[in-house]
Amino acid sequence: MQYVEGTGAVGGWGKSTLRKYLYNTILSKFPENVRAHLKTVLKNHTACNTAGDSYTQTIEEMVCIPSYPELFHDSSETNQPRYKALFPNNASRIKKCVGETNASPWWTRETYSNHAFRYVSTSGSGYTNSPNYSRGVSLCFFT
Repeated sequence: MQYVEGTGAVGGWGKSTLRKYLYNTILSKFPENVRAHLKTVLKNHTACNTAGDSYTQTIEEMVCIPSYPELFHDSSETNQPRYKALFPNNASRIKKCVGETNASPWWTRETYSNHAFRYVSTSGSGYTNSPNYSRGVSLCFFT
């Protein structure tokens, strides 16, 4: 199978179509008075190349989705913030789509390999799966 940069885990969050969508479509929907207060922060992301080798990207962000280490306090990522106050346990990571009664799984911005991403399950636990599945996202922005 050939993996193409920007269409899956290859190239990581920095080259993903989801990141482009957040910046080109979603960010423009924020009211101007909110956008005026957004700050740019440096975020690290695990990415993979077409051979499956992983590397770390550092990108300026104003809007993104949380990474796996930020959510699950992964000790291997020592220079990343931890959202312990927002996500201290599995129950705090459970999300529901608007109008739904059941929990929905949601993607993190973290790649696992050149064909898999990390996500949060309906129980709030962390798992890995191919991007062939439909999942939600949890948006974060910085003020």
